[in-house]
Amino acid sequence: MSVRRTARDNISNDSRTKGDRIMLTDSRTIAQAYGLGQKVFSAGEVAGMTPELWNALAQDARLFAQLPAMIRGSLADALAEQREQQPKFFTHIATTNLAATVGKKTRKCFVGSRYTYRDNDFDNWLPANQPSADACVITTLASEQDWTFAEAAAKVLGVGAGTNIILLGKALIENGHIMTLAQAEEMIEANEHGENTGMHRDGRGNFFFVETEDENNPVSVGGVGRVERAWVAYVGWLVSGDRWDAGGRLLVRNLDASKL
Repeated sequence: MSVRRTARDNISNDSRTKGDRIMLTDSRTIAQAYGLGQKVFSAGEVAGMTPELWNALAQDARLFAQLPAMIRGSLADALAEQREQQPKFFTHIATTNLAATVGKKTRKCFVGSRYTYRDNDFDNWLPANQPSADACVITTLASEQDWTFAEAAAKVLGVGAGTNIILLGKALIENGHIMTLAQAEEMIEANEHGENTGMHRDGRGNFFFVETEDENNPVSVGGVGRVERAWVAYVGWLVSGDRWDAGGRLLVRNLDASKL
């Protein structure tokens, strides 16, 4: 039986279960697999293979397993090689161990002689009180290409860039990747005391995810920057379409950077 016929037979099979599905199912990955398949396989092996069939292969582990082992291995090797050749989205540049922080009122954050500007939207968008937080590890990432906040969140979570903003926010919270404003203050203090936090000190932004308690916008993005000898602090929407230049910094709590 040909590969094409086996694929079509299985596409119409409704007996597939959730356990049979594998993760890489976005359209970009399917297109890559289809294009690479045409390059890797002989004409006879890929004759008649369509994007629909590659889509089915990428979504159904049982169907994928029916391909000859040599073809499966060639496709996997080709995809791995292409991933290695693609530019990284983030580079891990520093890790900072933060001690436990005590809760404080939001309006008391980013005030004092250390700061020359504080965005009033911290008080408008965030809860009135910042919670206490346990000791944790903060990972500083440097962007290798221009980016939006939503793209960064998706990359951190390992999901598609088109994922709904509400789902992105909830996932950031559930995975412990958000920071409190008090933790951001502690990162600034660590930076000022000479610790290698990887944060910019030249006016460019250092961003972090922060919880809002708004069901329709569960996470916003705080930013801090050092301008001359003082710091500024501001906040923006996770859904913002603004694109930031390569080289920006993102501070993420409890992140396994090896999975990026």
